[in-house]
Amino acid sequence: MNTGMIKIELGNVMGFRQRCTLCGSMTEKCEVQATAHVTADFGPCIIRVCPECIKAGPDMIEWRIRKAIASHESWIAFLQSLIGRVELPTFAEWQAHGKMLSHQ
Repeated sequence: MNTGMIKIELGNVMGFRQRCTLCGSMTEKCEVQATAHVTADFGPCIIRVCPECIKAGPDMIEWRIRKAIASHESWIAFLQSLIGRVELPTFAEWQAHGKMLSHQ
């Protein structure tokens, strides 16, 4: 894993909402984007940074990242608790239900 500094660059975007890599929030549609292209252990990755993280500044960014990590850890624990407990309908049942709804 590369541990060097990552410079976030400003650019323009077509007004799409995007998830902030650092805090996990969704950005509003805006014309400015802050990104960095990096290579992670799993391959190429784009780091996207929301305006709130930029506004928080360097003094608060580690706290925002740690808060996002804690949220992910909670989500991971929840997902792990589902293993072996989920009963799914069949795909045929899914399709039949969809057909029924479309005929109402």
